[in-house]
Formats: sequence, C-alpha cells, structure tokens
Amino acid sequence: MLAGAAMMMSDVRLKRDLLPVGRTPRGLTLYAFRMNDDIGIGISAQEAALKAPHLVAVLANGLLAVSKGGW
Repeated sequence: MLAGAAMMMSDVRLKRDLLPVGRTPRGLTLYAFRMNDDIGIGISAQEAALKAPHLVAVLANGLLAVSKGGW
C-alpha cells in the first residue's frame, strides 16, 4: 500500500462497458466506463500495474486501486 496516498478503486473487474477515450500524460489509456450504477472516466489498475507499478496497491479484498492523481 502507498503510505499517505489517496487511493481510488480502479480494478477492471469492477468496470463494465469500457470505451477508450484518450491517454494520460504517463501514457495510460483513459476509459469511459460503468461501475455499479455510475458512469466514470479513469484508468485500468491492471494497465497501471504494468506501466507504473508504484501507483498501484492490492487491497485486502484482492482488488487493485491506484494512487489518486498519480496517473
């Protein structure tokens, strides 16, 4: 876990209807998606784990989260 960092749930296993819509300054794909009953834009924690693993944490439930604003 990243000490002191605000984390956002970003695991693709929680997202539906992923649609690439752009890229972040770090080169990660930005996706529009549905999670629960909400629509959002964000990244895939799985992709972040490959390209910027220092931004990713594995939560106690096994899902991945990313450092908020680090991508």
